[in-house]
Amino acid sequence: VRQTLENKSEKPRVFVQGSSLWNPQTNQPQWQWFNKFLDTNSVEIIPVGDVPPLAKTEIKIPDVTSQQSVELLNLEAKQELQNGNISRAKELLSKILEQSPNNIKALNNLAVTKILGKNWESATDILQKVLKLDPSNKIALENIKYLGIQQSLQKSILEAENFIESKQYPQAREILEKVLETEDKHIDALNNLAVIEILEKNFIPARSLLEKVLNIDS
Repeated sequence: VRQTLENKSEKPRVFVQGSSLWNPQTNQPQWQWFNKFLDTNSVEIIPVGDVPPLAKTEIKIPDVTSQQSVELLNLEAKQELQNGNISRAKELLSKILEQSPNNIKALNNLAVTKILGKNWESATDILQKVLKLDPSNKIALENIKYLGIQQSLQKSILEAENFIESKQYPQAREILEKVLETEDKHIDALNNLAVIEILEKNFIPARSLLEKVLNIDS
């Protein structure tokens, strides 16, 4: 450039970087050669060399499609649970957990399927996993509390059934009535009370209890 400026010229000088007026960067369009834009007979073209293009840098784009797929599957699984289609909900949740083993929504919903199936131990294991991932997760904490209550009630039901087998009906009735104070729609407690009424030949109360069970379980 200095040598060029030290010499006189009768034409205006245009300093061109290499052979192009445009030095494209990554992902920028390539322009046409400078002689397409300039009348090379009216100006003096001074090439000054190329500037190497910027190095390409990889940009990691999150897999949005996968995330959206997981969210949609979670919503569908939740809807299936609400509709009582537990087996279909389990299928959907399994698909989610294959892609994302620590997906908290899917784990919480899977725990619900276990609770509905009275698989207390499996439900507890899943909820404990959720709480390791998110110790303050409200859904998991509430369901752990619910599980504790259900396990306690189930223990009482088993105790009452042992009393029924040994024909100690008053003791069994007392336990079952306490269960119903905690959960008035507990089907096992209602069924066992109906059994006691039938064994004591109290058929009208027994029928009333069984009709209540059918209304709950319909």
